[in-house]
Amino acid sequence: MLRGLTWGECEELLNSWEKSIRDNNVYGYGLSKMMNFQAPACRWLDDGFSFKGLVDKNTALHGLTIMGFPIISIDELPIHEDTKVVVVANDYPAISERLKAMGLQEKKNFIFINDYWTLWGFYRHRKIIYSHLISILLTDRCTLKCEFCGAKIPYLRVYEGDRDISKIEADLDLFFSRADWLTDLGFGGGEPLLYNDMPALLTLIGRKYRTKMYSCHITTNGTITPDEKVLQLAADHNIRFNISYYSGCGIGDGYEAKFERLKRTFDAYGIDYTVTSYPWIDFSLSQDESNELAALDSEEMSRRFRACNSGCSSLLDGFYYSCAVSCHEKKLGVISANDYTDGVDFNAIDPGNAADRKKLMATSLGYHSKPILKACETCSLMTGRKKFAPRGRQLKG
Repeated sequence: MLRGLTWGECEELLNSWEKSIRDNNVYGYGLSKMMNFQAPACRWLDDGFSFKGLVDKNTALHGLTIMGFPIISIDELPIHEDTKVVVVANDYPAISERLKAMGLQEKKNFIFINDYWTLWGFYRHRKIIYSHLISILLTDRCTLKCEFCGAKIPYLRVYEGDRDISKIEADLDLFFSRADWLTDLGFGGGEPLLYNDMPALLTLIGRKYRTKMYSCHITTNGTITPDEKVLQLAADHNIRFNISYYSGCGIGDGYEAKFERLKRTFDAYGIDYTVTSYPWIDFSLSQDESNELAALDSEEMSRRFRACNSGCSSLLDGFYYSCAVSCHEKKLGVISANDYTDGVDFNAIDPGNAADRKKLMATSLGYHSKPILKACETCSLMTGRKKFAPRGRQLKG
């Protein structure tokens, strides 16, 4: 929401939303989604939650009051300088274009529900909510060697192996001393099921942090079935799994059997899992693309950064990276080990200082003190085009 803006621009935007929230002058968009919607498992988050009205396309509902919300048509939505709309429905791109055609501006006049939770929590309950995914890398060991690995594992110059669990605990302690709530914590790699301290990690999550987040998941490539201890801990602490499905990617004849065995095992333990097979992005730049970015001025680079919707951030050694690519590029050596400009040092934030807390909340919405990230300079997404890559294709040798 706040990517690429100056702090002055951020404050102006945040203040306008604060006023609308306090005046109960915010409209929702998407009744069918709202009826099945739950505030992310946090009672204070939806305490007193309300919209002035809820836009829905179902004409049979117009004029009714459902869940305490008056249902209105899109034509009844008041359009003016301070109109505020929260898109609850999943079809955000299409709804976004429709609202723009009505003269409304993204960020200023309308946002997605995830961003609104952060604003609502802060201005109504003085809570810091990170309403998106934050990932933590557990290991750079892996059972595969994917050519277009998002974490750049096959291309690391130095392999560190498993991350010390005490460092992971320190990162989470620091994070939750600054923030009150996290929507989704993800553990990745490498292949996280190779992580030797997985039982201790899941026990730690259950004991100290699970009640401070809505969801916690592990992303796996489907080649390993965890042992009984890990499976039982995952079930006990409601840890879900994302299984990346790589059938037909040249991994080997035994992959399908391993994948099916893992699913059967999760079913047997009652563990929630999702199978994903979405297209991969090649973040690297060709020479022509590098030349293209080099010819852009800083204003255009900042504009493209604001338009980028990469939604995964990372936590590493006390620093919060609003884009996980920054974290991966640093491990790869593309960004200097002593260059922390892409990250926010959580140690430098005073949780008792009102101005620091406001900036921390803004950080969760994408604010960064620089107009672009260092990682943007070598990222293909800055061309304005998505460059798709063969999912799971293996390097030879």
